[in-house]
Amino acid sequence: MKYKLLYLLTLLFLLLPVTAINADSTVNPIQVYSYDRMTADIKNLAEKYPDLISYQSLGRTPYGREIWAVKLGKGDATVFFNASHHAREWITTNLVMEMIDQYSEAYKYNHTFEGYNVRKLLNESTIWFVPMVNPDGVTLQQSGVNAFPANERSKLINMNKGSLDFKRWKANAQGVDLNRQYPAGWTNREVTAPSYKNYPGTAPLTAPEAKTIAHFTYLIDPEISVAYHSSGRILYWYYRTLPSNYNRDLGLAQTISNITGYSLVKPDPNASGMGYTDWFIQEFKRPGFTPEVSYYVFETSPPLSVFHEEWIRNKSMGLYIASEGKKLWDAKVDISNFEITIFQSEILYDKPGEKHKTNITLSPGKYTVNAKSGSWYRIMTENGNKWITSKNAITGNYSVIDMSILLTEKTSVSNVPVPLGVTSELLEPQVVKAVKKWNDWYAIQTDSGEKWINPNNEILNFLPVKINEIIEIDHLKYSYSVPNVKNNQDEFIIDPGNYQGLYKWNDWVQIQTPDNQLWLRPDVKIPTIVGKSVHYNWGLGSPGPEIPSDDFSAEFDQSGIYKNGDYFIQTYADDGIKVEIDGETFIDRLTDFKGVTERALWLDVPEGHHEVKTKYFELVGRAAVFSDVVPFDSWLAYYYPNRTLSGMPTAAKVIEKENLHENFQAGSPFSGLPVDHFSARYTTAKRVESGEYILRARADDGIRVYVDGELVIDRWTNSGFREDSVKLTIKDRVNVPAGE
Repeated sequence: MKYKLLYLLTLLFLLLPVTAINADSTVNPIQVYSYDRMTADIKNLAEKYPDLISYQSLGRTPYGREIWAVKLGKGDATVFFNASHHAREWITTNLVMEMIDQYSEAYKYNHTFEGYNVRKLLNESTIWFVPMVNPDGVTLQQSGVNAFPANERSKLINMNKGSLDFKRWKANAQGVDLNRQYPAGWTNREVTAPSYKNYPGTAPLTAPEAKTIAHFTYLIDPEISVAYHSSGRILYWYYRTLPSNYNRDLGLAQTISNITGYSLVKPDPNASGMGYTDWFIQEFKRPGFTPEVSYYVFETSPPLSVFHEEWIRNKSMGLYIASEGKKLWDAKVDISNFEITIFQSEILYDKPGEKHKTNITLSPGKYTVNAKSGSWYRIMTENGNKWITSKNAITGNYSVIDMSILLTEKTSVSNVPVPLGVTSELLEPQVVKAVKKWNDWYAIQTDSGEKWINPNNEILNFLPVKINEIIEIDHLKYSYSVPNVKNNQDEFIIDPGNYQGLYKWNDWVQIQTPDNQLWLRPDVKIPTIVGKSVHYNWGLGSPGPEIPSDDFSAEFDQSGIYKNGDYFIQTYADDGIKVEIDGETFIDRLTDFKGVTERALWLDVPEGHHEVKTKYFELVGRAAVFSDVVPFDSWLAYYYPNRTLSGMPTAAKVIEKENLHENFQAGSPFSGLPVDHFSARYTTAKRVESGEYILRARADDGIRVYVDGELVIDRWTNSGFREDSVKLTIKDRVNVPAGE
């Protein structure tokens, strides 16, 4: 008797770690774990760990049981575990529920678990569980037909080949094998009617349970999926895996094998597929694993006595998969470390994308971005890593200022300093007080609170001082309606004279003229124009949508203050053109519709304001007009998209250099020109004393040089870079060299 008592005491001591794995546990895994028990435990766990666990129903089975999904963690790196696809394999539900229980407790008390910092890992990752994919089938396997409506029982018995013993049942309660319901490799197999096992259904994802799991997988977008099954202590990890993913998946599988002691199933290129992880590997191109727990049992559920051994083998699996999923996820995002500021509440997302939207918002404030993905920012919040769109966030921080700004135009108002925040409200030109600044945005106080503006043509630090003095102007001068010359403010020419000064700001003075109050800078002379250009090639189009492509006309005003000197005028037009200077016609081809180049000279020009007008008429077809007033010793270049200087110029420009030097390297002069097979014509005019001169030209490839219409260098060949020279005798006159 003494020996028996000692034996019983020893047995109880050995069993205690199995039946009470942790004193604070919610889940008791050493039991026939029913759907009702699981449901109660899920709700208890969510109540016990509200900041870590949440759950939701993915839908109902045909017999009204909920397919529960449990979210464990706060991070954006997501992995997915599911269990009990097959009814008789419900011990896998015990296993994943124990994971949820144990990991949650370690998180709460900040304990390590099998070497993992659980709190850190679950703050950065989320493990989704569907502990029982097939609750109808599990209930039938555990409780028999009496758990189902009386009018359904005969059908269930028939699918079980007439047997009242449902311990071998794998399928759902409609006789569909859920792990033969996925599209990867799906086909009708040897079982062609509903049965306790192996019937794949009439088509993929027609069983509500499988369809729900597939939809949920798309929704949570996991980096790794694990589907627990039984039995045999083997690990499936391969299904037509891409060669580029083979080593990645094999490495993970070998580690799982080392953790669990399960043998790797050799890759089979002819594997039948149809299982969940087969589909996941094929559809997502990511790692998917199917561990088969327990030693092999034939057509029944593994005994509860095996649970302790399987827990020892698998207890770190969830954390290992989460840590590896995080590595895969981190490789997809741009790990960052910079500050942003948001100015209004922003919706948080579990991952980038609208489908990952949460019901949590982020308050206005300053935050540190730890990762980026496209137009999304990741921020560590009290709810773990979450994502926001970057559209309403600014990088860095604003500065606090106290500045008066003169708005010279109507200005849009924004709630945040980004274009997407602009409202329909407009501010009239006025002086505003700015209190914050970020880049070119300013926060101002308005009647409706703090708003942001990104003004155009604004004048900063505008604090004019009232004066009462006479301002003496001794030369022509530009003046403006506001003290600013940005963005082509209206210009007024002020004649020399004495004017009443009104205000002073920086080096600007406001004066009273007979017609206006204008701003000018007394010590700054008016800039003189060295030439004005009109360059347009509309092709078969027109200047604007309101103008027809044929039979239109245009007038270009090239008036301004020209410095004293000599100029040449050059035009190209298709069709008619006319150039007038100070009322005198220099080029008149307004009724001639040829596309030709013409030149004229404008000599001994006195400095001052000159009225220059170019009139243009387009009849039909292609439209182009080029008109330039170019000072002597500058060059005018026309560029053509061919090797023959034919057709209309694509572009033109004035080169303000006495000698012509252009080096395009391996490119071209303009973006619209090809890098090869283009040509250019350069023209200048000079006053040259009579005598003998050496003209040198270097070019790659061909070149021609004309002086006063005479061809003096002719090398129009593909000869590579070289120098040519010619000795010229020049008479005392205006000479017009041209190069091609």
